[in-house]
Amino acid sequence: MINELQTSALIDSIRIIKDNENFLSLPEKDKADLFKKIYSDEYPKSLIQYFSKITEEMIFEDKKNTINIKSPVYGKLADAIIEFLTSEFTEIIEDFYSSAQSSKNKFLENSSFGRTLFKILDESTYSEISETISSEIYKIKQNNIVIIESPVELSKEFKNKIRKRYLENDPFAFSVFKINEDIVGGLKILANSQLLDLSWVNRI
Repeated sequence: MINELQTSALIDSIRIIKDNENFLSLPEKDKADLFKKIYSDEYPKSLIQYFSKITEEMIFEDKKNTINIKSPVYGKLADAIIEFLTSEFTEIIEDFYSSAQSSKNKFLENSSFGRTLFKILDESTYSEISETISSEIYKIKQNNIVIIESPVELSKEFKNKIRKRYLENDPFAFSVFKINEDIVGGLKILANSQLLDLSWVNRI
């Protein structure tokens, strides 16, 4: 999934460079503004930041990293995508699988990256996407995957508070939310191989 998104983000950057011959020589702010103008303000901030610093050498490296689908290499572009998946994407996925599904972000339709992301959303369940992202991030970064169990579905606002807390210490921390009716109430959180048991199961 991350390699697929990496490839589509690269396609977006090549399209801009092809249509704007002087893109690589522009100041960072102008590069960022051009990305927003073409793909909308809702294009992932981490990718805009990455592409605002892009050079010809970086493009060559990105192409080389993504060309081998069986053994892709993950560098700074992948880091920008992972940062998006652990932050901005969480809002998109929550809205997509709620009643707000019809209110799609413009960049989902205007860019290769957005269309690829929408296809993934459209063809997968919330659980499948969460499992795939957590598995791939762990494989690439060997970093913290936070698993939160609750007896009922948590509100979007509460989920965001939990995500924000763990992202403060690890920009690549990905939170996976699961329903576990056996804990009766409260939460169970597994992070950094440590279990924080705030459930009611042992208090009844």
